[in-house]
Amino acid sequence: MSARGIPANAITYGSLIHGFGQCGQWGEAQRYFDEMVDKGISPTVVIYNMQIDTLSKEGKIRKAGELFEEMMKLGKEPDIATYNSMIDGYCKNSRLDDALQLCKKMKRKGLKLANVTYSTLVDGLCRAGRVTTARSLLIEMQSIGVSPDIVTYVPC
Repeated sequence: MSARGIPANAITYGSLIHGFGQCGQWGEAQRYFDEMVDKGISPTVVIYNMQIDTLSKEGKIRKAGELFEEMMKLGKEPDIATYNSMIDGYCKNSRLDDALQLCKKMKRKGLKLANVTYSTLVDGLCRAGRVTTARSLLIEMQSIGVSPDIVTYVPC
């Protein structure tokens, strides 16, 4: 596109970041994310979410955490998808206490935990043998009106 004089914008970069992320090419996704920022194009919360999710899924949870902190410093408020990506990454990288801390942070910020948030935590806790904590989350989940589904129960 740029060879034809058409400048890339946030949507163009977002599409590239998403596509490379979906293909497991986190390095390419990161390259386009960095290029976007270098060109002065501000990533949206959705673009941050895509990159954080890609990094988390690829086991680059430290880098995902840095990006999470960066977005907040830049005034981009993480949404439920941002937190869910971070929690999933922490769970998949055996950092369950970090996942639980982030869950508490979500509550303090007034974000309503969704079924996917609880299911991710329950899965991670059960896989780590922390069944008592997982059961406590199931009780909490039901007490606030979030219904568990088959995905929530499968790990236990």
